[in-house]
Amino acid sequence: MAGPFNYPRLKQTWEHTVSSDLLALTYLHTPPGTPERPAKERLRKWVGESPYFENRALRGPRGAPNLRLLEQEITPNNIPEIRAVHMDIFYKDGKVPYEKLYIARSVMQAISGRAPRLTYIKEAIAGWGTRKGQNTGCKITIYGDQAVEFVDKLVNLVLPKIKDWPGLKGMPNYYPHHTALCTN
Repeated sequence: MAGPFNYPRLKQTWEHTVSSDLLALTYLHTPPGTPERPAKERLRKWVGESPYFENRALRGPRGAPNLRLLEQEITPNNIPEIRAVHMDIFYKDGKVPYEKLYIARSVMQAISGRAPRLTYIKEAIAGWGTRKGQNTGCKITIYGDQAVEFVDKLVNLVLPKIKDWPGLKGMPNYYPHHTALCTN
């Protein structure tokens, strides 16, 4: 197979400027012989002599109900990149007319350039008036260069035209020592 026939501008910028800068920003020099820092404890052990602690599940983290993310150090082999973009449309109404689904599929196909799949209800819920197998929306996942081009157009063309758009956060909660990027 011949190709690639196009090289997305965002991907070119990422590979030639941003990825090397990100690698330089996250570089932490550790001289040889430096002792390793102990790993932070995600789940805590039960302390005590009680026989109930022996096979009990580990305790949650202290101070927050959620576990911290497992962070990886950035190396030349694992620089983050966009691999896929997932989009979906879901109608929360019980019965969705076919016309709405047809319009939703057409809009999503115009946005993504590919035909989306219909989604359906897996379990019937009488209170909501839904039946098993009833169509309720559509979804699509785009990969590779198409995904990079989609994000490029979204960030540079579409979102800035929204009047009260606050901006995008570049790295939310993934690298706490970095400040969030904003495109205002």
